[in-house]
Amino acid sequence: MAVISALAFSIITQIFSGEGFISAFVKTSNATFQTGFATHKSDIRDYIISMVVMIVVYKFIMGIFNNWDGPVSKNTYDKRRFNQPSTLLDEAKIQAKAIFNNKKIIKYKPELDTSVNSVFANTDPDKLPWHIHVFELLTFSSGQYRFDREKDYHEKENCYIGPYGNSNNYQIAVLCLREIPNKHKLRDFITFARKINKNVHEFKLAVKSRSDQDTFIEINDIRITIIDEKEMLDQLINFQSYFNLIEQRYCKAKVTEGDPHTLQDIYVPIRGTDMQGQEVGKLEDFITAWSKEQSDNRHLAVLGEYGCGKSVLSLKFAHKLIGNVAKGGRIPILIELRGKSPRNLSRSEIFSTWAQDYHINSAALMKLHKAGKLVLILEGFDEMDMVGDKDMRLEHFQRLWEFAMPNTKIMITGRPNFFLDDAELRTNLGIEKRYDGSPYCQALYLEKFNKTEIEFAMRNIDDSTRKQVLEILNNARNTNFYDLVSRPAILYLVTVIWKARRLSELRNKINSATIISEFIKYSYSRQTGKKNNFPLSEMEREYFMNGIAVAMVERTGYTNQINKIDLNHIILELYKHIPDEVSTITSVHENRRNPLRSRLLDNRAEETIMTDIRSCGIIVNDITRRDYFKFAHKSFLEYQASLYYAESLLQDRQLGNLIMNAISKSLNVSINTFSHSEETRAFTSEILIDKLNIDELDNGENAAKKLYAILYPIKILKSTPKLAALSEIVLGSFIMALIIICLTVYSSYFMQFEVKEKRNQIIQILWTSSLFLPMVWALVNVKIRRANKLLKIWFQACCQLKISRKTLRCLIPNNYYRYLNSGSNRSYHRFALTRLLIWLNHRKARRQKVSKLAGQS
Repeated sequence: MAVISALAFSIITQIFSGEGFISAFVKTSNATFQTGFATHKSDIRDYIISMVVMIVVYKFIMGIFNNWDGPVSKNTYDKRRFNQPSTLLDEAKIQAKAIFNNKKIIKYKPELDTSVNSVFANTDPDKLPWHIHVFELLTFSSGQYRFDREKDYHEKENCYIGPYGNSNNYQIAVLCLREIPNKHKLRDFITFARKINKNVHEFKLAVKSRSDQDTFIEINDIRITIIDEKEMLDQLINFQSYFNLIEQRYCKAKVTEGDPHTLQDIYVPIRGTDMQGQEVGKLEDFITAWSKEQSDNRHLAVLGEYGCGKSVLSLKFAHKLIGNVAKGGRIPILIELRGKSPRNLSRSEIFSTWAQDYHINSAALMKLHKAGKLVLILEGFDEMDMVGDKDMRLEHFQRLWEFAMPNTKIMITGRPNFFLDDAELRTNLGIEKRYDGSPYCQALYLEKFNKTEIEFAMRNIDDSTRKQVLEILNNARNTNFYDLVSRPAILYLVTVIWKARRLSELRNKINSATIISEFIKYSYSRQTGKKNNFPLSEMEREYFMNGIAVAMVERTGYTNQINKIDLNHIILELYKHIPDEVSTITSVHENRRNPLRSRLLDNRAEETIMTDIRSCGIIVNDITRRDYFKFAHKSFLEYQASLYYAESLLQDRQLGNLIMNAISKSLNVSINTFSHSEETRAFTSEILIDKLNIDELDNGENAAKKLYAILYPIKILKSTPKLAALSEIVLGSFIMALIIICLTVYSSYFMQFEVKEKRNQIIQILWTSSLFLPMVWALVNVKIRRANKLLKIWFQACCQLKISRKTLRCLIPNNYYRYLNSGSNRSYHRFALTRLLIWLNHRKARRQKVSKLAGQS
């Protein structure tokens, strides 16, 4: 702020004083170094130079301010936390007040101990008094216990006396002691209870633990039933409706509509490795053994790429543990994190959102969790809401790890590329163990299927499909196909649509995008084949599905969740802008139709289309939240968002292009603001390869250049990838700003002298150029940022085409190759600066080590 103020003040000063930058520089040089430069009077050129300098410096400072990720003041942190605007002027005011009031600005210090990178909170065990613990266990387990905790408890005698059941005439007395007392104490308890209320019909003794033989005690023909903590905990919640749902999902529900197989029919145990790459065997067995361990504060994070079976493993594990509950095993609680924002919820609220669907008391659930009776399975952390900021992601995990109490078990699953880098992954998952007995998390990575596992997964598939898939799989040349079907989710899709979509004819051209595309088309055509007169044609259904996917990404990112109200609004907007050509194109199984807007009236369109969309099986109800919907698999959302991007990018004037442009108009979205994930970049590159008919058998360099020429947005650089990469290095940085300033100063200075006519023309050209260069640079810089996104997709496509590293390094500069290969979401300059800082730190560490060794010697 001080620099900007100084620049503004200097401009005002030179306007009123007539002393410009150039004349000041000349006079200073003459006085100090006796250079003998001729002086001149300031004119409009000096003021223009000053303005250019100020604009460039202002942009540079604002860029640093807006992207600052270093230490901040407590005031700035609080504003960011509550999404309040924090401007440079506000910060300047705070600094000024601190200077004049002689006060030190309070620096924000995270509560988290960054030296050990622990995300776990210091949670103490439940230390409730025994009588309160008993009260909660009894009243949570049954509404028949109608105790008032204050009025019905008698502290001196350690007992509750109050009504049981619907009638006040039936009273029950409960003695709360950690151990079984002597008979004298029990007689006093009975006498006191009868004295307080003559209607006491039942006596109970609540103790911490008892033997199997100690079920009751008789005192003067009065039976006192003995109940211990374990028995009370076992009777606390009836989980039967939840258990039935898990049984239904794993053993009975069809994986997809129209297919006879359940998850149980196609499940194959998945292998895993730890962070060091060491095999841990079958993850199901490893996790089951972990769940049986006692007094261990180790939790698990199961990580895997899309389609590798994280969700199915979670469901299978939950189903397996349910079978052991009767034998005293832990109860699995499967909580899907999709669309949730844990940082804005308390622990009890997270439990409540899950428990309400099964009419379970969330407080009772917390009692079981604290007692070590549960295994929490937090599924899909990569689908949480509000995850765009590093601090937000950390706060999400801090809240989730608040469940990590002594003797608890937590398993969390998601995609590892959710994190910016390995350091963030280790911090948020709590990988490091701080000290003996402290909670920590062990990361496990899902392995893809090997050929034996692929064959076993197809055990219930028809013989001809299985043989054809294995035949292509055993073809050593087709490594792409093996990479696809080694993912359990993709393998299943392949077997479902193999015959219907004639995938055997594609062979070498099969990729993830092709399989998901064909499966979606298969789902649409299956609806048509039912002859139920669905209101939408297959092409119309595809239009609405694409639009919904784009809107979901635009509104909620890749959480794969949308509420009913938003969905209805999106459908209505898409309906208003649907092109007539979409309705006129029908498949061979469909009758020709009139345009949709002429077939459906406005007041019925929304409900009719909504019904059709729900019926096709691609969008399903989200069982984790009422009145919410999701795509049946997250990859369906990612594929359709990628298809929109690819079609909008090509602008080939085909039907797909017409559809995507209509979606853009309906939703008021643009590919310029499109946010990519690693998966959408991969899908986009596969779609482009298919649409442009580029084959990996083509000449690698020619294929790369062809793809580059189509994708790169700046026409004059389309044929020269190396120059295009260099242009981002130069034009997209502060270097270009310095060039403009130097050019302006140089031309302005020499224009004051009488020079040869030819040289004067050159200087005039340089001066004119310096005036327009900032505007040109600003426009070019926007295009270069867009080009950066496309270059990442181009690089991904080249990798899928197996174009060699040597070929790519011939096409683009070596440093830029490293940048693209890293997959970093940062700009090239931030990436290069980070590498430079790392190198300097390593160099400093080596010097310190050498100095230390020299001192010791």
